[in-house]
Amino acid sequence: MSELHESLRLIQILGKPKGQGLESAGGVTLESARTNLLDGGIRRTLDLTEAHLRTIEAREAQTDPQAAQLRSELLSQGEEVLHRVVRDGPSQIAGSDRAMLEALVSLTDRPAIRVENDRIDRNHPELGPWSGAYALSEPAINAAFLSVGRIDADGEHIGTGFVVDKGVIMTNRHVIEAFAAPIPKRTNPAGWVLQSDRVTIDFSDDARGGPTAFRIKSIIDAGKQPISDLPVEFTKLDMALLEVETTNAAGKELPSRIQLEADADRVKHNLRIFTVGYPARPQVLPTDASGAIRMDVVTRLRAIYGTKYGVKYFSPGIVSTLLGQVEGDGKSWVFNHDATTLGGNSGSAAFDLDGTIAIVGLHFAGDWLRANHAHAVAAVKAAHELPRVDAFDWI
Repeated sequence: MSELHESLRLIQILGKPKGQGLESAGGVTLESARTNLLDGGIRRTLDLTEAHLRTIEAREAQTDPQAAQLRSELLSQGEEVLHRVVRDGPSQIAGSDRAMLEALVSLTDRPAIRVENDRIDRNHPELGPWSGAYALSEPAINAAFLSVGRIDADGEHIGTGFVVDKGVIMTNRHVIEAFAAPIPKRTNPAGWVLQSDRVTIDFSDDARGGPTAFRIKSIIDAGKQPISDLPVEFTKLDMALLEVETTNAAGKELPSRIQLEADADRVKHNLRIFTVGYPARPQVLPTDASGAIRMDVVTRLRAIYGTKYGVKYFSPGIVSTLLGQVEGDGKSWVFNHDATTLGGNSGSAAFDLDGTIAIVGLHFAGDWLRANHAHAVAAVKAAHELPRVDAFDWI
């Protein structure tokens, strides 16, 4: 997706007519979006952003002056960028301006909401336009929260995984590469060896260990090719299946498996989805052409996540690019989505929010300020690269 197209998409989201649904953004023209922003839309966006920032501050007990200063700076800069959008359109939006649009979208239309006590409040102020969809499927969504956990190796947060069968966890191949070695070679290995005896998945909201942690016993199977950090190669399957104990040391049973969507056509444009995972504190921040850290991105992350990384979040969004339309995806098994995610979300489940609450995708990568990428599980099943997946609970 080009930067110009991405900026246009952000403007369409922020410039939707008041009261229209989430899926309507794609039908909003640039001119109507700019008109809607000028006709009260800028004020509505800023008011909603301020309300959400105050909610986050209260939740995280951020009473120090820095929190108030961050809120003031973000609102001031956001107002400047929105007026510039109305005046100049997307062609002049780049760098820090686009980061600000991303922040405003994340805080108003694409929230990242902490899961607490295995649920979120249906009246949570950050849900905003997603509150109706959440309320309609609340029991099934809350049940899904229980089966998504944080993967740690030697106490270090590595990624996210979820239960897909009795004693089986699905995650990314690049996640397991952090704690397991392929043998006898990296490509199409005959097997894997764990390099730590302290690899666990913890299903609690804060992943602090104890009765909700289960030991990872082995690697069942994984995509055949090694995964490098950059560039992302969509022809490689970034998926892995792990064997996990079904009863842990505390005598607790592994959470229930989650159903997977077998129809690849279900991944349609503007399908509402949500991801569940554990965003990690970024280890490397993007830099500008001179090598300076992009403080606009830092500001965005602080506003959205506060100081709480490594805990469970619910992040809704929509499918933004269909199977077969992602550049470089020669196998037609990747779709893009715009839910708010970070590095620790690797291995997160992407759920269908418009139908039965079932898994449609496995999140595996994202570009700063651009698209997030997920494997469509139905397309992976059809490719037969991991035959073990055929035995899962498909609908």
